[in-house]
Amino acid sequence: MQNNYIKRRIIYVFFVSLLCNNKYINAMKTATNNQEDKKNVQNSQTGKGDNLTVIKEKEQGTDVAPNSEKVGEKQEEVKAMINSFATTAEDRIKRAENFQILSTKYTHLKMKNEELERFIISKDGMREKLVLENSGGHKIEVNNSTVLSKAIDLLKSELEHLLADADREIKEFVI
Repeated sequence: MQNNYIKRRIIYVFFVSLLCNNKYINAMKTATNNQEDKKNVQNSQTGKGDNLTVIKEKEQGTDVAPNSEKVGEKQEEVKAMINSFATTAEDRIKRAENFQILSTKYTHLKMKNEELERFIISKDGMREKLVLENSGGHKIEVNNSTVLSKAIDLLKSELEHLLADADREIKEFVI
């Protein structure tokens, strides 16, 4: 989810910079054209230039950027993309509720990880036991330290994996 947000944000920034860059380019072209017009007018006054050429260029619109149609299309695409970022209040409320569920999940996993860490610190290799019980009431107890170490390592790695996933989901979540 974070990757989608980042991609959308990069595209947004790119198109905004494209718009700003196009405005800058158009301003520079206008300034350049104005300077060229001044030179042509000065040349025509001194008899070095052809005033008729300047008038024809203005009438034909050759000073307009040839990519102006593409720029207009890009601007429309940018506007459509910006509008796609708009959300309704209902959407934001639903996302906030989903974020609350994610935060509860993360908090629960964090507490379980801390409990496991305390268990690992307090174990002495002699008094630990693993008890498994199913819904039918059947139990099994294991006191073997090798089996317990492997079970604890498995629990720790799975819990760390789940905690990392929950952390990533929270960081990537967009309200």
